[in-house]
Amino acid sequence: MAAKRQTKSKSKRKAWYPVHAPALFGEKEVGETYLFAPENGLGRCMRVNMRNLTGSMRDQSVYITLAVNKLEGNQLHTLIKEYTLDSGYVKRMVRKNSSRVDAVHSFKTKDDKEILVKGLILTYGKSPRSTGVQLRNKLVEELTTLISATEFNELVNNVIGKKIQSDLKKVLNSVFPVKDVVLRHVELQNVESYIA
Repeated sequence: MAAKRQTKSKSKRKAWYPVHAPALFGEKEVGETYLFAPENGLGRCMRVNMRNLTGSMRDQSVYITLAVNKLEGNQLHTLIKEYTLDSGYVKRMVRKNSSRVDAVHSFKTKDDKEILVKGLILTYGKSPRSTGVQLRNKLVEELTTLISATEFNELVNNVIGKKIQSDLKKVLNSVFPVKDVVLRHVELQNVESYIA
């Protein structure tokens, strides 16, 4: 009986603390977490459908993972840890009579943040294997230049707005006719080092 009373007493000390999105999404409240103290929330992650952040139906195939990185009073604030496209959405993009070229590579942003990017190129018609290698190498080369000149938050904003994908498509079209360039996953590495 004593153990039960102690558990009940502990749960009474817990409280709900609001979690806020980063400035990129207007610091809107995206949820709450149940904690003994707000500092216990540091480092916790929350996966959010981007439609809930932007209010646009066009964003329902995108998920943003937020990591709690700082406190302001009892408010938990976050940074963007991952941008991910829904796998079902990606599969539906790949049509017959086209080639899919995947590329996975690590890069460093202008503000010295290491990120992992998983890219995908879709071509018009079947491309030879050697062309796929050329496309992949060109994609990595262009991303290296672009990302090294861009700070992380601006980069994520440009990925969300499809600006980077559009620019990459124009460049890769000089190698082979490209239907689409997709950045299906962008992940900030070593997130724990950005937690206050």
